[in-house]
Amino acid sequence: MTAGVDWASVKSCLREGTMQKLATRAYEVIVPEPLRFFIQSTVFLGGVGILLFLSLAATYPPLHDTFHDVRHSLAIVPCH
Repeated sequence: MTAGVDWASVKSCLREGTMQKLATRAYEVIVPEPLRFFIQSTVFLGGVGILLFLSLAATYPPLHDTFHDVRHSLAIVPCH
């Protein structure tokens, strides 16, 4: 996990007292930009999917009762 870490720049950041620079540099070394975008997109779309499922398709009674009127007003999600 330490492969590719520029320890001179890490020591420089520590001397300057800028932990934000250190965290940013370490994050960029560990996770390249295309992979970071893919991970962020996956988390966001997964979260949206979970929220849509919970609000429109879950049969758990407290959730169903809360979103019951919304389900009927959309007229695309049968709940009975």
